[in-house]
Amino acid sequence: MQHRAWRTAGRQAGLAPEGNGLFGAPDLVGTVDGRSVQARTITQKTGGGGESGSNKTTYTVLEAALRDPVEEGILIAPTGTDESIVAAIGGETPAGDGSAALETETVGEFQAVAGSGPAAREVLTATAREALRKPALLDVVQVGDASETVLKAIPDGQGGLSGMVTGVMKSGIEKKYPSDPGTVRTGTRGLLLEGEELDRQVRAVVAVADGTDAADTQ
Repeated sequence: MQHRAWRTAGRQAGLAPEGNGLFGAPDLVGTVDGRSVQARTITQKTGGGGESGSNKTTYTVLEAALRDPVEEGILIAPTGTDESIVAAIGGETPAGDGSAALETETVGEFQAVAGSGPAAREVLTATAREALRKPALLDVVQVGDASETVLKAIPDGQGGLSGMVTGVMKSGIEKKYPSDPGTVRTGTRGLLLEGEELDRQVRAVVAVADGTDAADTQ
């Protein structure tokens, strides 16, 4: 029943099943506003310490293809504290001191951690920001491979805390968003069966991908 609802939601977002999905929800693929998009599900173990956890959590992952890979990418989230980005990528900072752990840039109502690739301010165009406002469940958006970006964004001089934060954050990113410099991606907890929400999220990652490609040509 859920898989049928997943296919229906995909159609509302302009995506069609790839394969028969005999053992789970099939990947959904399509071209939206001229850009290749994929929606898929992943299941991760939670509780009991990572891979040994007994509980399983499903995430819906959306990916829009970039024209050129971005090796040092960007993390984008709604404006808040730096700690919100740490939590959103699946990590927790020691003693909850996330506010000092990252150097971020604010663009409108969004915060970003950017690397040496396209500037966050260029990627977050007015069109991209408008598209990012519409989804109700949108989490962190990752442009390209942001793992190295996060490591470099931790300020110097934090001593042992820096090392601990680095490890936790890197683990969080790699677990929830495996490195892929060729896409803009986001992940939502659960199987996203609401067609309108799926469509809004698809259009959000497509708009960010458009901004990334445009920034890369400037």
